[in-house]
Amino acid sequence: MIRKQAYVHKSVMEKLKGIADDIEIPKEDDAFWPPPNQVQQQKLEIIIGDEHISFAKSKIGSLISVNQSKDPESL
Repeated sequence: MIRKQAYVHKSVMEKLKGIADDIEIPKEDDAFWPPPNQVQQQKLEIIIGDEHISFAKSKIGSLISVNQSKDPESL
């Protein structure tokens, strides 16, 4: 497993919060994304204060697989 965690300056965090709000990440839902499997999966976890957002899906191999998914817009 490859795990990456980052600590950044407050100004960078404010910019990332703005981006997340602009593209409405907190409103997304991974229910229609390809389900993760034991071999290939990708996870995104965002923790800002008391808010915790977590997404999990199978690894995306190409743009075609995104377009053929049940929810390509949010994926």
